Amino acid sequence: MVGHLLEYHPAFSHVQEMIEAGELGDVYYLYSTRVNLGKVREDENALWSLAPHDISIALMMVPEDPVAVTVTGHDYLQPGIQD
Repeated sequence: MVGHLLEYHPAFSHVQEMIEAGELGDVYYLYSTRVNLGKVREDENALWSLAPHDISIALMMVPEDPVAVTVTGHDYLQPGIQD
């Protein structure tokens, strides 16, 4: 189940409330960066392991279909498996 942790995190709840109250103005884009390696997986890349949670948060915060999506990944630790 994606979003089960982040959607209920107080920081994300607060940002969601700010968006709904109009305190941040119109939201035109979201930017997400994962800077902590966490558990290095040998059978799946970071996109499949982590991105669904970020996408869940983005869809929660901006309930409109995205116009464009860009993803960049690099395989520094294991050839062929983007970390």
